[in-house]
Amino acid sequence: MSIKLDLAPNAESVLLAQAQARGLSLEAYATQLLESYGSVAQADTLSAAERLSAFDEFVLNMESNAILPEEAFHRENWYPDRG
Repeated sequence: MSIKLDLAPNAESVLLAQAQARGLSLEAYATQLLESYGSVAQADTLSAAERLSAFDEFVLNMESNAILPEEAFHRENWYPDRG
């Protein structure tokens, strides 16, 4: 099935950047987004194991923007007032 979308220029540029960051064409990325959105509607019919698998796949494909230094994971840096 083919569809045509008229996107605002800024929406297109954001989607294109996200697609390129994943090494995909805009068309492939849009297809992936639409297919994943459709599967959300089916989440109520999934078993617990299927939901866990879908969540694991989601996490693996997530884009991480946070790069934290090792010190960020030390307890004393989480609670500096508890010395």
